[in-house]
Amino acid sequence: MKELSASEIYNLLKKEILSKNIKGHIYVDFAGLKYNIETKDVMGGLLQEWLEKWMINRNVKFTKPPTQEFPDFILHDNSYLEVKSFDSNASPNFDVANFDAYTRSLLTCPQRLDADYLIFSYRLYPNYFEIENIWLKKVWEITGFSKKNCLNLQVKQEVPVNIRPKKWYGGADMFKNRKEFVDALNNASIKFERQKAQNWEQVVAEKYKEVTGHEL
Repeated sequence: MKELSASEIYNLLKKEILSKNIKGHIYVDFAGLKYNIETKDVMGGLLQEWLEKWMINRNVKFTKPPTQEFPDFILHDNSYLEVKSFDSNASPNFDVANFDAYTRSLLTCPQRLDADYLIFSYRLYPNYFEIENIWLKKVWEITGFSKKNCLNLQVKQEVPVNIRPKKWYGGADMFKNRKEFVDALNNASIKFERQKAQNWEQVVAEKYKEVTGHEL
């Protein structure tokens, strides 16, 4: 088995996909009817499934959680790899994570802050699709400040639902490190009265140092 890091997987994908201008095809063949899929709704799940098959085909060592919760993949060194995608004709609009679940999880799994996000931007045509770009980012590198909500969030009826990305490749006001990201999460939790524990930020910082040996 090949013990590849997230950055090694990322570099291989760039070499194999971006440098060769590869076209992909998605179609349904059922009950005598065959046609190309033209809806973008399926792309996220299909690209995640494709990556899994790609790693298996290249004998890359990884495991998956027993449930469909975070992360998508656990690499050989127990690092976390999440897969996201978006239509390159629009700004990134995927859900980074559910706000309440994420803030709650950091109390017991603060190393989630160091997860790698492998992000595909695609362009879907009537008969094929192409991957236009690939990024490998940390969570604070794809999220950013919001004057209204402390960080970029999907909010429904005054309740924060999902953490959303910002256009990290377009000069948006991004976080510079994990500490700024955690600060914004804490401020948003206070603003929306969603705190999960007293001194939440302090508990997360202490747990992160205990688990990783590093300061936030």
